[in-house]
Amino acid sequence: MTHNTQRHLPTPVLPATAIIAIATIAFVVLGWMPLINAALLLPFAIGLYYLTTTDGSHRALIAAILVPTVLIGFFVAIFRPKGFSYPLIWNPGALYEGGEPFSLYVNLSKAIGGYLVVIWLGMGLRHHRSTLVGERSLLSQLVVALVGVGAILFTAFAFYGVGWKPKIPDGILYFVVVNLLVTVLSEEAFFRLMLQSQIERFFKNKRLGICVGIVIASLLFALAHAGATGLVFFLFLFAGFIYAAVYAWTRSLLASMATHFGVNIAHILLLEYPL
Repeated sequence: MTHNTQRHLPTPVLPATAIIAIATIAFVVLGWMPLINAALLLPFAIGLYYLTTTDGSHRALIAAILVPTVLIGFFVAIFRPKGFSYPLIWNPGALYEGGEPFSLYVNLSKAIGGYLVVIWLGMGLRHHRSTLVGERSLLSQLVVALVGVGAILFTAFAFYGVGWKPKIPDGILYFVVVNLLVTVLSEEAFFRLMLQSQIERFFKNKRLGICVGIVIASLLFALAHAGATGLVFFLFLFAGFIYAAVYAWTRSLLASMATHFGVNIAHILLLEYPL
């Protein structure tokens, strides 16, 4: 086992991390990020470093690093102190007559955590290009992403009764930017690079590792979005399975992001929103 950063880490990783650190300090000073979340990003980044530089044969060590790192990452992404609000980006009210009120805030804690995962577990690995852009052709990735989007939307519309509400809200560009660069990027980085890919490292049998990774990532995705009760849990479980399956087949973070982003954009433009 070695922790030699010169051997394992491409040049952009440390400068990119430094930029993230400066941005985090600025967000805290401006009151845009809770101090406790910013403080926890340090042990989170340390955990990502060791996941990147620890040899895959040391499974017990990987587990000892992965579990607390995942827990810290989830806490940072979802914890919001009482009385604290992230910056409000868009406040259109109801997106259609009779719809539920909707406001768009930018969760900077989730964003910073997600970018750290991309930097360390995406760019930081020696074969990082295949982790980010995949092992399949871009055309095949696009086709798989479109099939995944269609399957999730059809399931929501046909089996869960999510109403047909086509619309183009004023200010939709705000949603597009925040959803892609914060929500989708961060969630896919967490669930694909930090959960699914790391879980696969525990198994000598590659196919078994892929299957277990898909199951666990899908389950945790559903729990994070819908809790453990209600029929909507199974809709999120199905969506999580599709995103995980797209990543497993393409080995591309961009493909799973495209699928997730396509679902979110089609949802707000075509169906009842928020769910």
